[in-house]
Amino acid sequence: MALALTHDAVLAKLGDELAARVIEKGCYDKDVAATFAALDLVENRDFFRLFIMPEYGTTGFIRNMLWGRRACIQVRSKNYTGEMHIVYWDGSALFDPSPKRTYEWNEVEPIYLWLFRDSPA
Repeated sequence: MALALTHDAVLAKLGDELAARVIEKGCYDKDVAATFAALDLVENRDFFRLFIMPEYGTTGFIRNMLWGRRACIQVRSKNYTGEMHIVYWDGSALFDPSPKRTYEWNEVEPIYLWLFRDSPA
């Protein structure tokens, strides 16, 4: 979605081992960096990674900040206690890849953002 690649094309770029982990557990922690690298995305060139302090990163503030910009947003998992989850914001709508309980925007409490560059460097 973010890169206009099909699901199968992304999995092929990830390779068997990483793809299997992402399918089984989702993508967070060290797998985020490995996934972005496999997709030829370079930090501080193609995206910036931001930590959001919970007391400052209100849902309204984050939505206003991201208006019109693409981002991956790390949130607490609704499906696995103590685990994390990543949703995708395309600049105007939220997409949750989970086949289980999914997020609506008003439930998003971001922890990390991966904010994508939308214009040439």
